[in-house]
Amino acid sequence: MRAMRAAVQRSGYLVALPLVGTLFLIVMLVAPSDVQMLPATFAALVVSAATLAYLLLDRRHDVRRQALVVSLTMTAAMTTAILGGDGSRAPLAFLLWFPWAGSYAGLVSSRRGPAVAVTGVICAALTVAMTIRGGLTAIPLTYVSCLLSTIGAAAFASGFLGWGRGQAFNDPLTGLTNRAGMMHAAEPAIAEMLLAGRSAILMVLDVNRFREINTALGHQAGDEALREFADLLRRVSPTPLFVGRLGGDEFVLVLPGKVLTTEDDDERRDRLGRLGREVLDQLDGLVRIRGIDVELESTAGLAAAPRNGDRLSALLPCADAALANAKRDGARVGVWTSGMAGTVGVRSWELALHAQLRRAIANRELVLYYQPLQDAATGRVSGVEALVRWCHPERGLLPPGSFLPMAERSTLIIDLTWWELDEALGQCAAWVREGLHIPVSANLSARMLVVDDLPRLITRRLEAYDLPPDMLTLEITESALISQPARAATMLGELRTAGVKLALDDFGTGYSSMEILKALPFDEMKIDKGFVADARGSLPDVAIVRSVIDLGHRLGLRVVGEGVEDEESARMLIELGVDLLQGDALSPPLPADELAALLRGGYRPVAASGEEAEAAPDLTAPAEAPPAVAMPAVAMPAVAMPETERPTGEEEVESPAAAARKAARLVVPDETTELWVKTGMTAPNPPDETERLAALHRYRILDTPPEPEFDALAALAAQVTDCRYGYLVFIDVNREWFKAVHGVELTDLGARVGPGSYIVASGEFLEIADTTRDLRYAHLARIEPAHVIFVAGAPLRTSEGRVLGALSVSDRVPRRLTSAQRAALQELAAHTMRLLDARLERLLLKEVEAGLDRLDRFWHRQDLTAAAAAFADTVRSLCGADTAAVMLPDLPGSSVFRVTGLSVAEGARPVSAVGMRTTLEAEEVVRQVAGSRRPVFVPDAQASTVLSSSMARKMEVASALMVPLMGEGGAQGLVAVRWVRPMRRLDPDVLRAVTLFTRQGRYTLERLLTAAGKAAGPAPHTGPASPDSPASPNGHGGPRGSSRGSAAVLGGRADTASASGPSARPCTAGPDSPGDDDRSHLGSTRGDGRVGGDHDGRPARRPRPADTTHRAR
Repeated sequence: MRAMRAAVQRSGYLVALPLVGTLFLIVMLVAPSDVQMLPATFAALVVSAATLAYLLLDRRHDVRRQALVVSLTMTAAMTTAILGGDGSRAPLAFLLWFPWAGSYAGLVSSRRGPAVAVTGVICAALTVAMTIRGGLTAIPLTYVSCLLSTIGAAAFASGFLGWGRGQAFNDPLTGLTNRAGMMHAAEPAIAEMLLAGRSAILMVLDVNRFREINTALGHQAGDEALREFADLLRRVSPTPLFVGRLGGDEFVLVLPGKVLTTEDDDERRDRLGRLGREVLDQLDGLVRIRGIDVELESTAGLAAAPRNGDRLSALLPCADAALANAKRDGARVGVWTSGMAGTVGVRSWELALHAQLRRAIANRELVLYYQPLQDAATGRVSGVEALVRWCHPERGLLPPGSFLPMAERSTLIIDLTWWELDEALGQCAAWVREGLHIPVSANLSARMLVVDDLPRLITRRLEAYDLPPDMLTLEITESALISQPARAATMLGELRTAGVKLALDDFGTGYSSMEILKALPFDEMKIDKGFVADARGSLPDVAIVRSVIDLGHRLGLRVVGEGVEDEESARMLIELGVDLLQGDALSPPLPADELAALLRGGYRPVAASGEEAEAAPDLTAPAEAPPAVAMPAVAMPAVAMPETERPTGEEEVESPAAAARKAARLVVPDETTELWVKTGMTAPNPPDETERLAALHRYRILDTPPEPEFDALAALAAQVTDCRYGYLVFIDVNREWFKAVHGVELTDLGARVGPGSYIVASGEFLEIADTTRDLRYAHLARIEPAHVIFVAGAPLRTSEGRVLGALSVSDRVPRRLTSAQRAALQELAAHTMRLLDARLERLLLKEVEAGLDRLDRFWHRQDLTAAAAAFADTVRSLCGADTAAVMLPDLPGSSVFRVTGLSVAEGARPVSAVGMRTTLEAEEVVRQVAGSRRPVFVPDAQASTVLSSSMARKMEVASALMVPLMGEGGAQGLVAVRWVRPMRRLDPDVLRAVTLFTRQGRYTLERLLTAAGKAAGPAPHTGPASPDSPASPNGHGGPRGSSRGSAAVLGGRADTASASGPSARPCTAGPDSPGDDDRSHLGSTRGDGRVGGDHDGRPARRPRPADTTHRAR
């Protein structure tokens, strides 16, 4: 259609009718004639002239709109001229213009409806004019002839337009729509699907090995194959909305998609991939061409609207890129993803830079930077490598990766290489004149090998700068030698004979390295930096690097380790036996003047032992003995000594080694952590956040001072993973608290923005090879790049599955853990949880002992209330509950209990008071618990049969623990513990600690009751005392007198009540018999199962004089 419009506009066809009509009307006005009709003719002239002016002044050049305006206005002009006549006969001269106007009606639209409507208007105007002027009766044949001519002219113009459209938009070979007609046919199909709420899928197909068919059978056979393939495309299922040919052996399909719904990228990619394979299965197969069976296979690239764009112009590049990616990977189907952007084809800015590169060479916008090569044995500079940079006037300093790849694919790389050689040799000569004898290395492009007399041209340049040949080293990659190995061997052999040194660059990335090393005369071999970077975290890569170094040495080559980005990599390569080191950890590429200043100043070398090298010699020495320049030393990492191993006392003096280790620790300032908090992405909460926080607080680990065992764990985590830093972090409500760190000093994070929070959120092992590429952790690398680049961590998981925090490590460089390192870190995390469990048991045992010591201070009968309060305080603290109450009977054998001691947590509301008497409902609860003779835990008070729902609501009880104080004859009292928030599970260690405390501490209450004249007796309905009653720890019944007299241990089984069951079951605290073999003690025990202490099972504590009376009993 555009071609037709251009043809119409170029021919001036639209202007012809109003131009000729205007001239005709002027003639009619000025020439003497019998048919002159001055007013009407003048009006027609004005209309015709206005139409002509419109066409000449219209800048939009819309052919269809202009054709509509011309046809209607000129019809109106001629009709006015006919109607304004004064004779009875209509002038025949005006009738001749109607067919011409009808031809314009055929150009109004490519559809028949608008063209027919405009033609009808013209015919109607003609009929009306002839009827009014009497022409139908006077000249009927003339009217009919004019009418038919108008209709015929419109039909001819419309048919001619359709024929031209077909010629412009259809492919003559296959009959499909060609690329020019694609916008007119495919674009509406895509828009229609989107308006219907469905996706549209654009598929670009390419026939594989089509060139082979053309070569083997001829181009006519290839044309026949394309026609067969086009016929197959028309019959695919699902029925395509559009089928077209892009050109050559590429075709396009537009297929209907599914209803627009939310789906992730993986599901969408899998669905489109299945659709593409289904279509290809219908297309691929045997076709018979000129009596020969030919296998047709194709590859497809898919893009979906509106996901990848809603216009054909946006979808087509995506599908093309997906097709190219599939061909490169050897796949049948490629689906466009955002990750393909920039990886397939050439980007527009690359083309722009390539176009500007030749001018940049002429304008001296290119500069050379020089990176030193360090001798691994002495630490001195043995040479420099010239690296090109582009000082772009608009984009700034550009690295070589932004413009060299495009230059390598064109002959421009030859000019660029000659410029680099001239600049490098000129700078080397300038350094020699200044007394710096530093050899220079330059890269040699593969295209330079086709230059005739290359060795002669290079030696002439060396002579021009008065440099010996061995001052130049030419580096060439393996891939550059594969295309023309014979010519390369000849050229490089002549260069080597002339004295120029040769280096094989990026060894290990090509396909024929062994053959190249054997055939070509190299002096150096440079290990690819990818192997060096991976070797720190991979034993197979270390083995590869070691093998390459050994191979190079056996062939008599110097081996260079490229890409040394950190100190560990430098140490590793030195230990493996590399000859030269190169990388940013030693020195980044520098301009010539900055490098010269550093070379004159001298450096300290890197030595494998970490000792300082000798001072740099005088760089002004004569050329016969060119001195080398030393590089800066790299500090050896050190593990901080645990606090328990450091000397203490007044004589402690910090050694120089300790001071060096302390100085080597990375200190993260508070400003950095504050920026982390402000810029980091907050991790989501896990589903069990409430239960997780409760479990974390039960361990009593937060805000505690450093402990040697945890410091050692952080250091060990860093050591086994070969990382610089280690962390033991716990995740609280709105912060990350570090219990232990290794190699770094930092404060707590005031938000959950670190890796530990994401480990808690997912509950999975985390490993981020490069935080700069992950939005969740980019703030860590952006603010402190020397601290967190690589991150890995294992979750700290309790036996119930709650994740408290993480044991994590980090490093300064991107890397990966080996499977063994990953397993070791997870095992250390499990060991950390075992240490936490043992620490909690130790803390509980200490709290029990402290509580018993506190009870031992009460001896007078008036101390009963204070002792009961202390008793309740200890139990509440052990349980972490809101309230705890000690209830004792008024009289021996009485079923009436009173609250004797009460403990309330800060912020909690008490529901009872000291001296308050139990209700009848509460007395029934006491009888049930006393009858069980064991602690009873109620996880859900509303669903329990022990506590009524009304009692639970009244007393605001969500969970409860009731512990009977069993005496010689039965229950002597009860301890009631209340939580206002549900406790789904009671920690077994806590239950054992409470049981141990209540069994031993009840003797103090019994003694004070006896001193007050209230000899305790059995409560009613509790049943007789069992033979294994805890009141008789020595097996003879009756108390031993002191609260220290119990031989109970914290061990055994702990069966808690179900959280949702109909009733609570008693908790077994453990065996009372010393001979029970099923024990898990909290603290050390003797061989007979008793807690370490007196021979009768009493815990060993400091004796007091006041114990004498009690012991006598």
